Amino acid sequence: QKASSAIINATTRSGTNEWEADVFANRIDKAHVARDAIAVRNDAVNPNYTRLQAGGSVGGPIRTDKLFVYGTYELNARDEPQTVFLGGNAALAPAGLNPEQYAGRFVSEFREHLGFGKLSWIASGRSTVDATLNVRKENDFRGFGGQTSYEAAEDVAVSVYTGGASWKYAGDRWLNDAQVSAQRFTWNPRPLNPGLIALDYQGIIRVGGKESSQDWVQDRIGFRDDITMAGIRWAGDHAFKMGGSVDLLGYEA
Repeated sequence: QKASSAIINATTRSGTNEWEADVFANRIDKAHVARDAIAVRNDAVNPNYTRLQAGGSVGGPIRTDKLFVYGTYELNARDEPQTVFLGGNAALAPAGLNPEQYAGRFVSEFREHLGFGKLSWIASGRSTVDATLNVRKENDFRGFGGQTSYEAAEDVAVSVYTGGASWKYAGDRWLNDAQVSAQRFTWNPRPLNPGLIALDYQGIIRVGGKESSQDWVQDRIGFRDDITMAGIRWAGDHAFKMGGSVDLLGYEA
């Protein structure tokens, strides 16, 4: 498996001959978060923290005993407080700079959307075909706090699209599993204020936008075939497995 440590095999759920659905939601906000000892001593307000996890799934038959569909969606939304404070040299701020306007508590946002879809086709008693699509999109607003102002925040945008199909065919004593998959991964941290020049007043405050952005793209197409032969008796019971895989990778940065 071209891995130097443990491998995890995950089998996703499929639709059945009955329609089923479920939803869930979990939320925590600042009313459920206690203040730490320093905040209590300073009589500070509760931190502006919020977390929401919500989603659901639905699955059922398109054609009874033959074709099934299943899909899920999940949202992970999180707001966390970040404090921007002035350094010890604030009294030495040059003319024209009002460092106090940059200090305070600001919200760092994280948003994640996860989607999954699956089609399952039972072509015969020996043959099964599955097709899947997996989507992950994230936006993480961070890069500020301490002596770095909110102006320097960046959006770390990540997107992953993965699609695949597999065909399993069972013989009397053997199983063939053919798979094809494709994936596009993008990693794109970008400044929220690209038009503001970065200025670092040492020991006071760092203002202005983040210096740069990045744009990485990875594309992958994979082909794989595995054959398992079981029920072989020779000084005991044995099963043999063999196969091959080809991956085509492309990178842009």
